[in-house]
Amino acid sequence: MLTELPFILEGIPKEVLVLLFISLIILKGVALWKAAQLSQGVWFAVLLFANTMGILELIYIYGITRKYSVEVTEE
Repeated sequence: MLTELPFILEGIPKEVLVLLFISLIILKGVALWKAAQLSQGVWFAVLLFANTMGILELIYIYGITRKYSVEVTEE
């Protein structure tokens, strides 16, 4: 089990790191959900496998998806 943080993370409270981790998971989930809803398989794959600390997810959510809309049809 990891008991010490890597050098770059020293000095940052563990609670802050946990909140950051949780927010990144939520952000990735929203981005993946939007990519799946818009049937954008390439974006879905990139967002799933690329770890960009939330930067790519924010660009996708607030930049790319604003150009598209999802139509819901009831049968």
